[in-house]
Amino acid sequence: MNREVSYWQDILGKRLTRRRALGTAARMGIGLAGASLLACAPAAKKVELESITYGYIKEGVTLDGHIDFQIGSMSMGEAIYDGLTYLNTKKELEPALAESWKTIDDKTWEFKLRKGVKFHNGEPFNAQAVKWNVTRIQNPKHTGRLRAVLDTIQGVEAVDEATVRITTKQPDPLIPVKFFQTKMVPPKYLQDKGDEILASQPIGTGPYKFVEWPKDVHILMQRNDEYWGPKPAAKKIYLKAIPTQSARVAALKTGAVDIAYSMTKEDIDELTKDKNLDLYKAGAPSSTTMRMSFGSATAKPLLDKRVRQAILYAVDWDAIAKNIYGGLATRTASLPPFGYLGYDSSLKPYPYDPKKAKELLAAAGLSNGFEVAVDDYQPGTLARQGDMVQAIVNYLSAVGIKPKFKMWEYSAWRTHRSKALADKTGFEGIFYTSWADETFDGDGYVYNLYHTKGTFNFAVHSNPKVDELLDKGRTTISPEGRKKVYADLSKLLYDEAVELMGLMVEDTYAYNKTKIRKMAASGWMTKIREMAFV
Repeated sequence: MNREVSYWQDILGKRLTRRRALGTAARMGIGLAGASLLACAPAAKKVELESITYGYIKEGVTLDGHIDFQIGSMSMGEAIYDGLTYLNTKKELEPALAESWKTIDDKTWEFKLRKGVKFHNGEPFNAQAVKWNVTRIQNPKHTGRLRAVLDTIQGVEAVDEATVRITTKQPDPLIPVKFFQTKMVPPKYLQDKGDEILASQPIGTGPYKFVEWPKDVHILMQRNDEYWGPKPAAKKIYLKAIPTQSARVAALKTGAVDIAYSMTKEDIDELTKDKNLDLYKAGAPSSTTMRMSFGSATAKPLLDKRVRQAILYAVDWDAIAKNIYGGLATRTASLPPFGYLGYDSSLKPYPYDPKKAKELLAAAGLSNGFEVAVDDYQPGTLARQGDMVQAIVNYLSAVGIKPKFKMWEYSAWRTHRSKALADKTGFEGIFYTSWADETFDGDGYVYNLYHTKGTFNFAVHSNPKVDELLDKGRTTISPEGRKKVYADLSKLLYDEAVELMGLMVEDTYAYNKTKIRKMAASGWMTKIREMAFV
């Protein structure tokens, strides 16, 4: 099984380009020995800029590389930290802190690390640091989604300073891409300073160093001139949180920001008239939907599948896509959705049928409807999130359901969410979530949401058959076998009506093309390493 071909490339059906020169042709191979990151990029004149400024809806609440980044802080984390591997915007897996990797046997991966790399504080990066990072994430008290991502790992051995061996409980074909998600933080710094300091004053090995974070003003980073890889052209990066859509667009037009995230159809129509601006759609879109609680004592009607199906029939998602998102959103019925390995195109979205919704409610003994909590938060994740949620409230009311709507302030919502996850009570009823996963894989998208052990199982969903399929997907080596597993999973979740199965919204950026020659982003994450400037 020690075949030098990227499994990640294989399951996405991509050409291997230069890696074919490694002399490999095995369809099921799952190792890669690669050259340095972007080593084969064509030579181009390097233009340096003093700074680039991002305009996002919100900053996020942490820059800890092991805790879940949010809109905005995800782009900062991408610049501050490295993983052992790097997944670029073409969905190609590249070497990063690991120069190469291979399988020793079905359950053992070996990574050869880049020598001489240091964290921003001078602390050495080595095999012991990798082992320490995995141990921190696997601590049962760890709250981030990476704990479930690395749950397949049995042990980590630091063979020598530059060699790490990862042993898994079962075969895990996704270990290389999981170590793109798993960013390396400095052990001694964290042990000396503690979690809170890392969250607000992060240190990594990436191309940018953290400078300051005056809350609600900006996050500032400066270029790491001792970076092991190619030096980005921008000397500084600022991130500014601009929650108001019109203000974010205005900031772009006046030059206060160079990149603005989450554009509406109206914004696009306006911005395309400006010869200095351009648009960029960032790969697989993000889901925007409502999920339903299976664990709250106040939401017992939702335990009846007929009630959940009634809710799906009650909402006119096509009208929301047209009237609110202006054609930038597409209906989805599959979990995982399109753009991800495991997408099942045979599933058709529930149609808008309020009569059917009322019939199902009556069959469940709820002819007079029922009260249910509906939660949203601001600042939101995507443009016009609040408009979408209010439309859903109206559709539910029209079939006799009595929504108890609550708008949370974002930081309070996160606190509420953390308590709901820790108590395993979940949210009280129906709640907004936007979701995306940077690996574009069914495991990354679905496991944390709907496996009983998922660290973001907001709905407190637990179904032994769902768990069985998710576990099987993690350990199946064959790409075709994995697709079959996720197709079966999608059909099961569709039949269960576990969520409103809403829209996939294009992650659309607008940017100043007088400064930026090549924009690069993946979903919510701006990829400064792949950008080029005028």
